[in-house]
Amino acid sequence: MEAVIGLVMLAGAIVIVGYPLIQKDIQNHKVKTAKNKILGYEQQKEIVMSSIGEIEFDFNMNKLSVDDYQELKALYKEKAVQLLKENDKVSGVNETDLVRKLEEEIEADLKSLKESDADEKG
Repeated sequence: MEAVIGLVMLAGAIVIVGYPLIQKDIQNHKVKTAKNKILGYEQQKEIVMSSIGEIEFDFNMNKLSVDDYQELKALYKEKAVQLLKENDKVSGVNETDLVRKLEEEIEADLKSLKESDADEKG
């Protein structure tokens, strides 16, 4: 009888100690799955466009050198063009048109950012 009680207590201790470890492993798996999730077009576009806006803002605030600004802007413009190509599945449109479309979107975003900044200050 004492052996049975001892085994039950041992099993209980193992469950009490082991459960948080197992639970943590399950949560880590969920986090890894969420991190590996492929973002949709709109989410990717928002990330790229906001990055370009931040680059513009940092440059205007003299936080970036001209060289860094040009390098970063070119990098993100290239990402945006690739994203537009993938989304639109464009075959007959040349890259110049895609870059122009991107420039227009950037200018519109910057204009709305400037207007919201002016509204906050005023």
